[in-house]
Amino acid sequence: MSEVWQVFTKDAHTIKVICQICFKQYVNSGSNTTNLWNHLKFKHKKKFIELDRLRRGVSGLDVEVADNDDE
Repeated sequence: MSEVWQVFTKDAHTIKVICQICFKQYVNSGSNTTNLWNHLKFKHKKKFIELDRLRRGVSGLDVEVADNDDE
């Protein structure tokens, strides 16, 4: 299962998923998570970097990120 699901939850009654950081909703009827990753990349950069490192198995050096998040 994709790491992106640590931030998004599926609505049990629809095909929508909800970002648990900003509560934005997206349609996600299948297993494609590209739009969810893009949401994190552009709206929640720190969380995107954290989860992207997990999915790629990268650890170590910290990357400095501009602090323009809603987090």
